[in-house]
Amino acid sequence: MQIHLRTGIGALRFGMMREEIVRLIGKPDVEKHDSDDENEFIWEYNDLKLRLTFYANEGFRLGYIRSSHRNLSLNNQKLIDKKIDKVLGELKEELESWELDEYDLFTVYFNEENWLSLNVEYQRITDFEMGDPINNEDEYEWPN
Repeated sequence: MQIHLRTGIGALRFGMMREEIVRLIGKPDVEKHDSDDENEFIWEYNDLKLRLTFYANEGFRLGYIRSSHRNLSLNNQKLIDKKIDKVLGELKEELESWELDEYDLFTVYFNEENWLSLNVEYQRITDFEMGDPINNEDEYEWPN
């Protein structure tokens, strides 16, 4: 699955409706409402190790993606279980600035320009998260 910065993953694009997603990859294994945010509805695809978040206040459009699929790649570089230093070195021309948040058991590398997070344990990427970027007016920048 190829990550398309600011746009989506594989054939999935931010802004898609749930019906479009079902046509592309089928029905989810799990559908749930985020207990911490009444606006967010989450679909999980077990075999794809993929979690999609839809925003009710945006007409249930796809706005956030999380995955730990082993074939996940960015610029044809696989990410999952790769050493973070190596991946950051390979991506340094396209993704220059990273914010670092360290927690007790994991570290998050966040690139605000692309709303991309790489979650790391033991210096290896465990999963990635990406949201549809928001502009200066706090509006989503849905891809065309």
